[in-house]
Amino acid sequence: MKQHWWKFVGAILLIFSVCAGLLIPLKPGIITSVSDHAATSEAPFKVSISGYNTAFAAKCANLQVWLVNDTVNHIKTCATKIDIIDDQHIVAEFPPVAPVKGNPFFGLAIFSSCEGQGLLYKPDAIYTTDTVTAGILQSCTPDVSIGPAGFAFPFRYILYESIRNLYFHVPMWLLCSPGPYSTTSVTCGNSKRNMM
Repeated sequence: MKQHWWKFVGAILLIFSVCAGLLIPLKPGIITSVSDHAATSEAPFKVSISGYNTAFAAKCANLQVWLVNDTVNHIKTCATKIDIIDDQHIVAEFPPVAPVKGNPFFGLAIFSSCEGQGLLYKPDAIYTTDTVTAGILQSCTPDVSIGPAGFAFPFRYILYESIRNLYFHVPMWLLCSPGPYSTTSVTCGNSKRNMM
């Protein structure tokens, strides 16, 4: 019994890995962002935003939302109004803004001061059909002070919760690789083979 202590340790570690992989939460992120205008420079436009594991309606949120089109200078166009629908949905209204030349996409950023939320960013969140280009002026300077982040799975677009599969990928390979030996040693009861 003493010579097989490593098997008990392995079983405990495997149980811990399974529980941790299923119970550790996923970090918050932006899933969808839809503009109500095809062109962003003609008039003020609204962007409907859906989040995942977010807490937009929390009192501590103090939300700030902005768009980034000039990825070189990181010039920001901030929302003039934010309507909070619930914890996962908000509608942000932006002033008219024309894109810089050669980049019809706007990145979307949301900052929440709640613990565990922080800065959320979605690249290429909004597409504009504007053919008119302009030098974008900085409309605001968001107050972003990111505190310590809790331990969680990273949020990745498209993957979402399936990122947990990557966590189990290596342990399952290690578990399955000695499969023939581990199963036969248990059934045969051969202690020497069991130590392999």
